[in-house]
Amino acid sequence: RVSSVMPSSTNDAVPPPAKRARGNEDEVSVAVYGCGAVGLSIAGLLIKAGRRPTLIARGKKLQKLRTKGLEMQFAGQLMDCRSCEAIDPSQGPPAAEPPRILLLCLKGHQMVAAMTDLLRWVGPRTTVVAMQNGIPYWYCQGQGAGPAQGKALPSLPQDVVERFV
Repeated sequence: RVSSVMPSSTNDAVPPPAKRARGNEDEVSVAVYGCGAVGLSIAGLLIKAGRRPTLIARGKKLQKLRTKGLEMQFAGQLMDCRSCEAIDPSQGPPAAEPPRILLLCLKGHQMVAAMTDLLRWVGPRTTVVAMQNGIPYWYCQGQGAGPAQGKALPSLPQDVVERFV
């Protein structure tokens, strides 16, 4: 029960975060890099929560997002993604600075080709959240890697890891 974990005294209660009005400069900017099934599902949920993420896509997917937009049905609700800006990754962010949150929704094998464009979207205040399929490139790095520590994954060249990470 929720009530069993709430503070017993109203003085101890933590107020819910204040909702920000759309267009407020304090609103956290979010970009979804990779508009496949995972990226667009996350974008739809962000829209349902009242956010307007920037959609980063290329090729036919970008053209489709720009011309037809996107409507998603999720749990019986229709979410309209047509209000989201769709941008080619090579253009870089539309605002004066990169997004505060960049949701990286690419497949692991797409990372090498995307690295140069990806760096345009990352600034000193950007938090990158990786939602990748497959084994991530950092799997073999660090003390927690166990017997895989120090080994390189062939799906992402080591020079790319060393240059960009």
